[in-house]
Amino acid sequence: KRYHHGYLKIKMIRNKNEEALEIADEVIAKYPKDGYAYYIRGNLKRDYLKRYKEGNVDIAKGKELGWNSGFGLLFFK
Repeated sequence: KRYHHGYLKIKMIRNKNEEALEIADEVIAKYPKDGYAYYIRGNLKRDYLKRYKEGNVDIAKGKELGWNSGFGLLFFK
């Protein structure tokens, strides 16, 4: 099964934020050095789930790893 980051946006638009978070968590578990996955999960937590502190930590981690260096969230099997 493949996921594209747009899939997470669809989940969020449909107010299925917890499902989107589960997918983001799976990606990070599989690709722990994927900065983009942390960046997207951070925005999900902060902007949609209102978990500002947790979201900011993930966003900072994404920037530290290089948020544009990740690929796992774009194509996750």
